[in-house]
Amino acid sequence: MKAKNLYKKFKLSDDIDINAVFSADDYRQIVREFSFANCDLVYSLYDNYEENHGEEQSDYDRLNVIEKSGDVDRIKQGEAALSEGRVALFIMAGGMGSRLGFFKPKGMFELVDGLSLFEIIFKRLLSLEEKTKKRAHVFIMTSKLNDDITKEYFANKDYFAYGSDYVHFFVQGELPPITEDRKFLLDDSRRILTVPDGNGGIFNAIRMSYVKKMLLEENIDYINVVGIDNVLLKPLDPEFIGATIQHNYSISSKSVIRNSVDEKVGYLLKKNGRPHIVEYTEVTDDMRSKTLEGGEFYYADGSILNHIFKVDKLFDVLGVSLPYHRAHKKVAYFDGEKHVEPTEPNAYKYEQFIFDIFGKFDDMLLFRVEREKEFSPLKNKEGVDSIDTARRDFKREGI
Repeated sequence: MKAKNLYKKFKLSDDIDINAVFSADDYRQIVREFSFANCDLVYSLYDNYEENHGEEQSDYDRLNVIEKSGDVDRIKQGEAALSEGRVALFIMAGGMGSRLGFFKPKGMFELVDGLSLFEIIFKRLLSLEEKTKKRAHVFIMTSKLNDDITKEYFANKDYFAYGSDYVHFFVQGELPPITEDRKFLLDDSRRILTVPDGNGGIFNAIRMSYVKKMLLEENIDYINVVGIDNVLLKPLDPEFIGATIQHNYSISSKSVIRNSVDEKVGYLLKKNGRPHIVEYTEVTDDMRSKTLEGGEFYYADGSILNHIFKVDKLFDVLGVSLPYHRAHKKVAYFDGEKHVEPTEPNAYKYEQFIFDIFGKFDDMLLFRVEREKEFSPLKNKEGVDSIDTARRDFKREGI
């Protein structure tokens, strides 16, 4: 393909002289990247999105709920599984802290007294180890953008005294955004711009990396998958693990009762008889406000991004194709002459969501916890779910 024809596939400044701006090395690199960046997949997603995401008739219902109560039998069963090394923790940490005004991996953000979000989690794990007498394996999913700096950070911090043999990193996949006029973007290094493929990309990342083999070799039966930004996260909660095992579920999720009609959380429920999360942007007014006789929301349980999967059952569906969701976003890029920061959304990003795999399972257990003790997300610099609210809640609850 001639350079001029190739660069027509990218959003560049008008009347740019391709040969003057891009070197022969630039061209050869783009040719190589075009195959590996899944550009053909993105073309297909763009061209067929409306067809694949038409209105569908859905029936919704509630999932079975167990409330956290300090049940001794559940705790003992969970601690036994941990003591036998049968449970591993997966932390999804591919994001940056830019919404906090922090331009490094979000897990490195220091909440109080120099404690980062990563360190808070590992302090809790070391505390748990005192009870179980066994160190659990921890897998951290990074992104292409933050993988190197995250690994360097852990090495500099001596893995928070947890040991490098028990901390493992793997990188999630990426896809290139595409503009409204069906063009790709370049980054400032004149390469194809790509972005992480969503938290649902964790399944492909497990399948395509060393992680799947290691889970089998280490005889790990359950994985606890969590996000990085809940400062009250209780990783590898023995009662949660015990409830999942005791009731023989292949998948379970922690939840909190929604605190208002308009709270921006995903709704955990059944869709057409299968477990599902409806994103708050897709919830109807009727679903938001529907209540039981006692006044409790009918769809009461909001997701806090804390799930348990039974490994053998997860492996059965690991290669199943999941849908892609589209978001219209502002994406900075290089136009061949300068760096461009758009003021309006200019490109579509395609992501997979972790909850789309839920429907591959017959049922799911909801393990309802107290919001004040277990859920304080750090999403924004100010206002709701902000640095101030997260610090307040962490100081109240502690490690």
